[in-house]
Amino acid sequence: MSIHGYGHNDTGIMAASALTDRRVEKEEGGTEPVQVQPASVDLFQFNYAESLDSIKERFRDWLESALAIALGEWKRLISA
Repeated sequence: MSIHGYGHNDTGIMAASALTDRRVEKEEGGTEPVQVQPASVDLFQFNYAESLDSIKERFRDWLESALAIALGEWKRLISA
């Protein structure tokens, strides 16, 4: 999951995205991501003017959906 903000102080917008990837070892050491796939249908967006209760409720729904997508992808990868 990645969360980004745009704007200054308390007047901007925030967005969250979710993705899955698989890491493979590189010959020179370390790993690199491959098979990067989105794990959310849409970005989750919120701003300073929205109530915290509203943000929490919408985020809970968005996160549940993103986790279902990510777990489905994980299942597909380990079953292959």
